[in-house]
Amino acid sequence: MIGFLKYVAAKLVRWLRSLKRISQTSPTSTDELRLRKQEVTQLLSQLDMVPPVLDQQTALGLPSTVEELRSRIEYLIASGQPIEPIYLLKLGVVEVTLGRYDQAELYFQMGAQAANKAGDKATYASGIANIGLVYQAKGDLGEALKYLRDALVIHREVDYRLGEANQLGNIGLIYFDKGDLDAALKHHRDALAINRELGYRQGEASNLGNIGNVYIQKGNLDEALKHHENALEIDREIGYRQGEADDFGNIGLIYQDKGDLDAALKYYKGAMEIDREIGYRQGEANQLGNIGLIYSDKGELDEALVHLRQALELFEDIGMPLQVEQTKRNIAEIEAEQKGGDSNK
Repeated sequence: MIGFLKYVAAKLVRWLRSLKRISQTSPTSTDELRLRKQEVTQLLSQLDMVPPVLDQQTALGLPSTVEELRSRIEYLIASGQPIEPIYLLKLGVVEVTLGRYDQAELYFQMGAQAANKAGDKATYASGIANIGLVYQAKGDLGEALKYLRDALVIHREVDYRLGEANQLGNIGLIYFDKGDLDAALKHHRDALAINRELGYRQGEASNLGNIGNVYIQKGNLDEALKHHENALEIDREIGYRQGEADDFGNIGLIYQDKGDLDAALKYYKGAMEIDREIGYRQGEANQLGNIGLIYSDKGELDEALVHLRQALELFEDIGMPLQVEQTKRNIAEIEAEQKGGDSNK
């Protein structure tokens, strides 16, 4: 990890220099840059709702003034105010939710470095695991797997069972993306066993959903449906709305694969309504796209275009270029189908 820490230090110095240049040219006063300890505490308290560990399936209720929060905390860092590693990881999670992966990676690196310096191995492992998930989001699965395995080793060393379960699940997701379904299934089952042992119901539901997704890919739709329905039952019991939305979406996918388009539409709409209610715009966009494709399969092309265009607008607004291009292709195909139909009349 020596090379990693040297890289963090060099990148951190360059970033802090850029912040100092901003502060020197900004009308911000010296007094504002040197916020009192009470102000720092109040500022960071806005991050209390944010988990320090990045969960790919969790959307966040972000502070309403997140841009102001981010800007002011950058000034705190630039002015030498100490910030606990846990809050740096939380800031990274906020950045991931906003789609700013490079900034997220930097916060995770800073948090990992600070935790390592303080001898906090568990937080250090969480930091490097988060970096791994950023690499996964960027499509670099090999680098992601390296960081997640390192985090797993450390969590086992310090006997942090919840962290161990998290990394087993994350590694399972990497293997899923790589197409190694048997390895994915093994890691998700190992994570499930630990979360059940700990009584961590949200983790249990997440693992059940991930196992269900593996069964979908394997073509075992009945087994997949059983796991997703079990996950939905738990998420409803604990009141985890984002998990409930994910479960609805996955069950919709199963019914779509089974050819039951009406049932699929019902579950996709249920997922969209929850995502909209909790403000998870990426989830809302995903479900709008799914609904549009269902309407296309049902031959209701005008309705399909309405939903796909709404999805496109959201994907563009939150900055998801891959989804933007895919949605544009779907819209173009349906428009071409419409024109072909009109010419045959």
